[in-house]
Amino acid sequence: QMIDQAWIEKLGPKMISLLNKIFAITTDSLQRGMIKVFLCLFLLTSTIALLALFNLF
Repeated sequence: QMIDQAWIEKLGPKMISLLNKIFAITTDSLQRGMIKVFLCLFLLTSTIALLALFNLF
């Protein structure tokens, strides 16, 4: 019964905790990559808008 209980614990709460940690790390690294892209695109669009604004006058 002790072995069964250990297996149930490994497959239940500990497995969920491990999967949650893996998904959190993966999501974090993906979001860090995306924020760089969004910031670069924002700066690029702002620069283009400012150049267009000052070239019109």
